[in-house]
Amino acid sequence: MTGAALLQIPLGRLSDRYPRRIIILFCVFISASIAVIQSLLSNSNDLHIFLNLLFGAFVFPLYGLFAALANDWIPSEKRISASSTLVLASSSGAVVAPIAIGFLLGNFAPSSYFLANASVLIFVGIYISYRTRVREAVPVDKQSPFIPLVARSGQIAHSLGRWIRNPLAVWPREKPEDK
Repeated sequence: MTGAALLQIPLGRLSDRYPRRIIILFCVFISASIAVIQSLLSNSNDLHIFLNLLFGAFVFPLYGLFAALANDWIPSEKRISASSTLVLASSSGAVVAPIAIGFLLGNFAPSSYFLANASVLIFVGIYISYRTRVREAVPVDKQSPFIPLVARSGQIAHSLGRWIRNPLAVWPREKPEDK
């Protein structure tokens, strides 16, 4: 989870300055590469800890990046239904993934965990690459601003995110009538 928080805001800010699909492809490529490297390491290698931190740093911001990408294309009146669809898709993955990974781990080597992650990320990368070729990107100046979030974050997480972005904005202020 430390890795998840590490690059959320820097990658989001990059996606506000450059085409989001390029930033997403970069994150997908790095995450898939890390997963492949981990599949090649022995199970007792201490390097897994560092690589897991890096993996989380690049894979967890993807949900927020995809939400921002969706908001770039969807009219404002349809954003709530689009957001609920993204949450539903993410939740479906959260239900199916442990079952699939459990099956893989029970029937194959522990490296199958990393190979499964790499496979899904490679599929996502291929799809994003395809979409990049068949449809023009939203101009950077027309993109909606990135807001850091995770698929199942609650109000406390959002409040913490607002505080991290601007700590003084939530500080209680003296009202003019209080003087």
